[in-house]
Amino acid sequence: MKKGSPVFKSLKKMHRLEAITGFAFIMPQMLGFIFFVLMPLIMIFVYSFQQKNLLFGTSTFTGMDNFFHLAKDSLFSKSLVNTLIFSLGSCLLI
Repeated sequence: MKKGSPVFKSLKKMHRLEAITGFAFIMPQMLGFIFFVLMPLIMIFVYSFQQKNLLFGTSTFTGMDNFFHLAKDSLFSKSLVNTLIFSLGSCLLI
């Protein structure tokens, strides 16, 4: 089969149509993943380095201060231990 033959052109057109159809079926799931999973994860990462004031709509860059504050907080460490115990207990019961 030569590249210039009508059969080759129709096969190429059919493969292109199948690819477009495949992308059309995948697109709703990809858009949902991007808007409901990927973008919130990126925004959480960005917001973790800021201190936001929701009342006035202002934010200041704090860098790693939020994480240092968490490391010093005894309530956070206690809640982390409780979460691990609960998770392990739940896995053992299943």
